[in-house]
Amino acid sequence: MGTSNAILTASFYIFNFLSTATTPLVAEQNSVSPNLAKATAGQALSLSILLGSILSFLLIIFSSPLLHMVSATAPTTLSLPFLQIRALAAPAILLSSASIGILRGYLDTSTPLRIIAFANVVNLMIDYVTINVLHLSSTGAAIATTSAEYVAAISFLSHLKNNRKITPLTNLPSLSTISPLLSSSLSLFLRTITLQSIFLSATYFASAFASTPEVAISNVAAHQVALQVSE
Repeated sequence: MGTSNAILTASFYIFNFLSTATTPLVAEQNSVSPNLAKATAGQALSLSILLGSILSFLLIIFSSPLLHMVSATAPTTLSLPFLQIRALAAPAILLSSASIGILRGYLDTSTPLRIIAFANVVNLMIDYVTINVLHLSSTGAAIATTSAEYVAAISFLSHLKNNRKITPLTNLPSLSTISPLLSSSLSLFLRTITLQSIFLSATYFASAFASTPEVAISNVAAHQVALQVSE
């Protein structure tokens, strides 16, 4: 799980501009033209679904090479299904990220907190069933987390639509509409790629110089715990 999470964290964090860049755009446009803000919000969600679908496909197709790139000692019998199942959640994760940025642009910070808290409760409940009852081990953890992420994404989308804060998601985002989002995200995108490349390299070195495969696995797990706590 530690090896897979290193890949997943890097992949998902690369697209954190969907949240960070969307917030000021929606806030600025909402003060001038609420309809323009809704259109931008809708385009951001469409873009997140599109990018998430592409990311999910790439992670599943290249899951095995990515695992061996990050850690030569990765036990693929456990880490491979975990990575592939978690990769299915990419559209949901990016949609949730964009939704949080949109809601912050509307000065709403309580709704994301409630939805994320609810999704975590769902995650824990499914974890108990898949791990303790069905004995699915790390695969059960992946199923639980992926399910919870789709619960969060559906909740965000439902809230935005019911409160009329987005335009209908009927078309793919046009380049002219999302160009402000892309241009304001470029520097953040490059910064994130650089940081995540360093973190992935650290994961590799945590396992590459271990004396035994068991020590390598422990090192990767410890590195992931330390990384997530520090973040």
